[in-house]
Amino acid sequence: MNSILITLLAGLHSIDFLKHKIEDDDFSLRMLFVNLLIFIMIPLLISLVNSYLTGFCSFIDGLYFYIVILTPSVMIGVGLGVVSIFICKKISRTIFFIIYLIILSIPLFEIYFNPQVYFYNPIVGFFPGNIYDEGLTVSATLVLYRVFNLFYFGSIIISFLVFAAKYSGVKRVLFLSITAVVASGFFYFSPLIGFTTTEKSLSNELKYEISTEHFVIKYSSKLSSSAVKILALRHELYFEELTNHFSYTPNKKIKSFIFSNPEQKKKIFGAGNADVAKPWLMQIYLTYDNYTGTLKHEIAHCFTAEFGSTIFKIADKFNAALIEGAAVAADPYYDDYPVDYMAALAFQNGYKIDLSSMFESFNFFFQPSGLSYIYTGSFSKYLIDNYGIIKFKQLYSDIDFHSVYGKYLPNLITEFYKYLSTFEISDKKSMANFYFGRKPIFSKVCPRYISDRTVKAWNLFEQKKYSKSLVFFSDVIAKSENYSAIIGYASCLFETNSKNKAVKFLKTKVNNFYGTSNYYQIKFTLADFMSKLNQTEKSDSIYKEIFNSSSNRTLGYLSLIRSSLIKSEVDLPAYLTGSDTLKYEALKKMNEQNYNYYSFPILINLSKRLGEDYNDFLKNFNKSFLADNTFRSYALFKLSEYMFENLDFINARKTAALAFRFALENYEKQVISNYIKEVNWVINNSQSLL
Repeated sequence: MNSILITLLAGLHSIDFLKHKIEDDDFSLRMLFVNLLIFIMIPLLISLVNSYLTGFCSFIDGLYFYIVILTPSVMIGVGLGVVSIFICKKISRTIFFIIYLIILSIPLFEIYFNPQVYFYNPIVGFFPGNIYDEGLTVSATLVLYRVFNLFYFGSIIISFLVFAAKYSGVKRVLFLSITAVVASGFFYFSPLIGFTTTEKSLSNELKYEISTEHFVIKYSSKLSSSAVKILALRHELYFEELTNHFSYTPNKKIKSFIFSNPEQKKKIFGAGNADVAKPWLMQIYLTYDNYTGTLKHEIAHCFTAEFGSTIFKIADKFNAALIEGAAVAADPYYDDYPVDYMAALAFQNGYKIDLSSMFESFNFFFQPSGLSYIYTGSFSKYLIDNYGIIKFKQLYSDIDFHSVYGKYLPNLITEFYKYLSTFEISDKKSMANFYFGRKPIFSKVCPRYISDRTVKAWNLFEQKKYSKSLVFFSDVIAKSENYSAIIGYASCLFETNSKNKAVKFLKTKVNNFYGTSNYYQIKFTLADFMSKLNQTEKSDSIYKEIFNSSSNRTLGYLSLIRSSLIKSEVDLPAYLTGSDTLKYEALKKMNEQNYNYYSFPILINLSKRLGEDYNDFLKNFNKSFLADNTFRSYALFKLSEYMFENLDFINARKTAALAFRFALENYEKQVISNYIKEVNWVINNSQSLL
């Protein structure tokens, strides 16, 4: 914002100053430079005073951004002022405003017509995108971009200073023509340098392609034939499900771009940690490692384009609660739980939000994202289930609850809350804390600084530079009770032979996270440290506490397996410090006589990491299954999913049927039943599709 303002002020001031200098043929510019220096210094001084009073995140980081983004703004403003004078001195201010607004509006066209969510712009400098991402630093690309800006606009200013009084009409036209040609050339070549991402440049990065009936799928890494088939099948499966849900079939193919990893996605697309859709382009952008969890959600955004509003084909008034609510309602599962179940879990355990305000302005972003998505998604699903998809489409196009439903929003919300009260889950506070005990994104302290330092610290940790890593983690902890930094700091202590100190440190921190999603995660790490120190009696009590809390299924599985290993042939300390091969063999041995169902998800992950052949993996399961509780049923469900990934659809269906038979809770039956329908669809359609 300062850059936008300073460019404007510098441009207008330089026009007034230079017009008089031309008339007087006096090019003493000392006063102009003094005034421009004041423009730069005023925001810096205000920021310094504010930071002194409220606390610095990082003076050096802030200064880097200030120098790279703000300092060139003065020269850019002056350069635009010079061009305006050259075009027509009499109406130079009007011309300046026109050029200024044109340059400022270029990003709108880039984001609208191109895949990217980020943009580089002379007036703004750099904008990372409308997707919240804490990882933002002064990159080499940003520095290079500003160097180009300085060179281009500096050349304009120098040309003016040297030739201003001597320019003829022909030379003026030549100068402006060269200025325009250079600017056009820059825009043309910017995709090659990384300042813009066009569909063509994106396709050059994602070189492989699958074409199905309803999709063009682009990806970069060469996948196995089975992975390619599953990728195509999932796209078409979700397309048919969404066609039935929305009672509508898009009339053009959806383009799906699958990035190899978050780093590649951030570099090319702009948002590394979030999967995104652009409904107006009928395009979706995902990361391969987690695409299965977000694919249907993002395709759903493309379906809503049919009844979307504005040129962006999204909800009326850019209402984020409706935009995301519609997609969640179309893909109503969260971590293998129905979204209604999760909304009831939050509602009955004290995690309530002002749902009415969520549909006003941009309030959707001022709640923890998990709560925002779940509440608006469940509420949207409630409206669709009880009033029909046609009315919901009308609401999406014109957000007026009373005209669409004949009821005001507060009355509809009261109905919805009564529905959530029918779920019997008021006693699952630990689970609610695990999923919803987070801060809203706009209430975090120094989020970008902490993200940057934490990433650097973990990179150093992976390189086994523990002393340097410890310094970064310590710096982060001094500013915020950051869970990742606390785990990292303790891990550094443990790896540098300060093991007891690491245990003591975690003990002092764990209660600070009581009631949050990280409480049991810190306890789990603490128990692992104790186990490695052969304090297995103490660690076992923590593992059992975590399992009995029912806070999270994954933590429950891991905790119970660790308890089982304490008295096994491969004792727990050896297991925790051993290689993946040792861990895999230990778990295989655990399943030789009788199945340990809690080990199934861990066996699957280890088998993937070790690159084991699927048929060899199946040899671990040569006995009949008998699952008689929730955890065992879920273990069979995850095994079925792994079978599905490997195109073993018949076994996947059989195993899922067993998981359904032994499921105790209604929400489990709902999730597994939906999954079985999907497996049946694939069995019936895979031959024709592939």
